[in-house]
Amino acid sequence: MGFGILLFGYFLAFSFTLLKFYVFADIIGAVIMIIAFVKLKEYNRYFIRSIIFCGIFILACAATALSLIFRLYEVGSVIDTCVKYVRYISACLMMVTVFLGIIGLAGQAGALNLVTRAKRNMILTVLLYVIMLAYVPLSGYLTGNWASYVMVAVYLYGAIVLFLNLLLFYSCFGKLCDEGEKEDEVKKSRFRIVNKLNEKFDEIEKGKEAYRKESVKLAVEEADRRAAAKKSKKKKKKK
Repeated sequence: MGFGILLFGYFLAFSFTLLKFYVFADIIGAVIMIIAFVKLKEYNRYFIRSIIFCGIFILACAATALSLIFRLYEVGSVIDTCVKYVRYISACLMMVTVFLGIIGLAGQAGALNLVTRAKRNMILTVLLYVIMLAYVPLSGYLTGNWASYVMVAVYLYGAIVLFLNLLLFYSCFGKLCDEGEKEDEVKKSRFRIVNKLNEKFDEIEKGKEAYRKESVKLAVEEADRRAAAKKSKKKKKKK
């Protein structure tokens, strides 16, 4: 359905912000997220807006990457501040549309627990970006230990939000699926590379699903075997 791809892309895009060096993971992860949104938009139209905001996020990330390579603008300059604002705002709007899409899908599927969790995560995520937007102009006035304390607190809160969102996407991957969806009914993209990537990710998801089914089957067989063994022991004791 696309949540497995979204999980992987989101992890890449936002899990490497704590590194001291830049590895272009945000751009790569955002591109993968767009592939997920292309698949998910067939089920909820909020994901169309996610594609738009993710595209803006990629442009902001690309501007940051080019600046690091070619020194297009100085860190802390007006341009740098504007790029950060565009990046944070686009990421925030993208995540809001993702949560709204999940709420719609989960509501249709009757998964009320996912609806509640998506609403909670949306509030926590928006609050995170409000804090980050406020931190940009205030960081110049924070000095000494206060700057370190605030930065650690922001990163810690961000890590918690990241973890909760990954858990939510993983739950959606396991619980939300279109049972009537067939492989030949999935709409193809105009771009061959997108179709190939979708096929690869579908193969991975099918492999995981087959592994889960086989694990459940083995667990049931083991439970039946133990139950049969207990019954035979009880019969022997009665004799």
